[in-house]
Order: sequence, then structure tokens, then C-alpha cells
Amino acid sequence: PAARDMGIRLAKAALGGVVDSSRNKKRFRLEDPRLGGLIRTFTAPIRKKYSKKVPEEYQGKANVTLESQFLSIGEMCLVGLPGEVCAELGQEIKWHSIFRKAMAVYYSTSDFSYMAPGNFLVSGGYEGATQQFGFSGSFELLKCAVEGMNHLHQSLFPELDRDEEAYPDYLNQSFVNIP
Repeated sequence: PAARDMGIRLAKAALGGVVDSSRNKKRFRLEDPRLGGLIRTFTAPIRKKYSKKVPEEYQGKANVTLESQFLSIGEMCLVGLPGEVCAELGQEIKWHSIFRKAMAVYYSTSDFSYMAPGNFLVSGGYEGATQQFGFSGSFELLKCAVEGMNHLHQSLFPELDRDEEAYPDYLNQSFVNIP
């Protein structure tokens, strides 16, 4: 009972701190809300052993063309991806993002299959064994996501000098926080 009572008091204090906290208005501001959207497609090979198990519209085909969608609010970009993308690919998308904040949103454009890095097909495991794409499919997804984010960022921030690396040189610009 004493441990439970202490846990309840700690939880109440922690929640009270979160509720009473406020954002840093000097760092997070919405002075220049640039909104943008983009849709891109990529083509991935279908593994032969799954050619009859894929959705009907793709049966008998060697490749599938899927969509990625991009929605940006200032320096934050939501990347809509087809199916369930393994965490490693989601991290890779974030690592290569030109946006300050990128978030991978799974199952947002279709529900086709797991999408895992190529080494998952070699090392086995559930995701690799059930992935309906060939090993290069994850690379095509990654390439589509990174190129889409770059294109969207260039269209939203044309004033940046693209002859040099765009980051971290522009960190003095405002970062968006959505309440």
C-alpha cells in the first residue's frame, strides 16, 4: 500500500508538471506557417512466392506502384507510407530528412505489406518472411521519401541558397510547434 500511495503521488506530481508547463515562445513560434503537400509514387518488385497472395489488382504483375504522401507544416513533415514500414526504414527516412522534424506515418496510403530493409529478407524473421516486396522495394520507398521531402522543402523555402548544404545553416529560422 505504501508503494502504491507513493506511485500515485509521483504520478500526480508528474502530470501536474506537464499540465502547468508552457512552450518556449522564443523557440517555437508560428510566424511564417508554410504549408505544403505532395504525392509521389514508387515502383517495387513483387516477390514471386507472393504473386498470387497480393491484392487482386496486383496479381500476375511483377511490380507494384504505390504512393507516398507528404504534408508539411513549416519545418515539420509528415510522410505517409504504404503498409507497415519497419522501424529501421522509418528512422532512415528521418535521418535523411531536410526538414527539422519528419514523422513516418504507416498505413496511410495503402495496406499492402510489410516493408523491411533488404537484410531482413536474408536474416529471416516475421517481417522478412512475410514481406511481399523484393529486396529493392524498401530502397525504392526510401528514395521516394527522401526525394519527395527534398522537393517539397525546396518548393516551400525557395529563398534558401541551394548551392550549399541547406542544413544546419538555416537553423536560425523559426521552428513550428502546433499546440
